[in-house]
Amino acid sequence: MNSRRGFLKTSVLLGGGALVGSGLFYSKLKHTRGMAGLLVSFLEYPQLALTVGQGVLKSDPTAYNISLEQMIDTLLQGINTSRDQLPEMPPEQLLDALHQRVRADFENEQIILVNGWLLSRTEAYLCSLLALLS
Repeated sequence: MNSRRGFLKTSVLLGGGALVGSGLFYSKLKHTRGMAGLLVSFLEYPQLALTVGQGVLKSDPTAYNISLEQMIDTLLQGINTSRDQLPEMPPEQLLDALHQRVRADFENEQIILVNGWLLSRTEAYLCSLLALLS
């Protein structure tokens, strides 16, 4: 990993066009697993994120025994987005909102130490979401 910011991608490689073209994609976003899949698609290093997510679920009392639905709601609440708004949000806007939330977490000392990594709460919860999804 080139930098500590490497948990989240810095750009959306597919662009909005690849996602907009499929009505099936949007119908999947109405379901919990589809929403979770979209959110974790922004993780740059899925294998590392999975290991970190498993560590978060074991060590963070807030994340312990949380459901997939609750984790999605927690992440969406952090970026002021609802489940109904998610399918309408362009991928670039969603990624930008996640980056802003990560920065705000660090500014407000909302951090979690897991496996030697100092992560924002949002990064840790995205990794946890991947672990819950797996």
